[in-house]
Amino acid sequence: MNDKEIIDLFNSRDQRAVAELQSKYGDYIKTVSYRILGDVQDADECVNDAYLAVWNSIPPDSPDDLGAYVFRICRNLSVDRLRRNTAKKRRADIISIDDELDECVGESAEDEYIIRELKTVINSFLKTLKKRERDIFLLRYYFSYSAKEIAECFGTDDDYVRVLLSRTRKKLKEFLQKEGHI
Repeated sequence: MNDKEIIDLFNSRDQRAVAELQSKYGDYIKTVSYRILGDVQDADECVNDAYLAVWNSIPPDSPDDLGAYVFRICRNLSVDRLRRNTAKKRRADIISIDDELDECVGESAEDEYIIRELKTVINSFLKTLKKRERDIFLLRYYFSYSAKEIAECFGTDDDYVRVLLSRTRKKLKEFLQKEGHI
């Protein structure tokens, strides 16, 4: 079933919508949630919460890309869960991912309008990068891979990955300044 048909099921409040969403994107979002949380039960809860959030938001929302929509909801729920879980015991590796990007965009990124605009701008920025830079950037900041895991994927060392990410964040900041977004 394609995304439009699934969205139509949500719009008609047909409970098959959740089953179809789970069938199409369930493994994908569960993997991402697990990568962030490192706990199967927490990941399962975030995935289920994401399905509920999608159920409650469609309608009135009608996303253009259902996969990205459910992924973003699940990722945000997972990061929120991680923050709650780590309030007492710090697991800064995942939380620092958002903090690394915050240095590029500042505090105003919390505003919903700016976040939507930023999505468009970041997509434009990603198109300016070489394939390797773009892939490493996405693995780190979208899929929450560690520098070590990325290095293993590319057959390089993690210092190279950290330096490349630092340079890419600097390019992003310059791009945002040039475009007048910060």
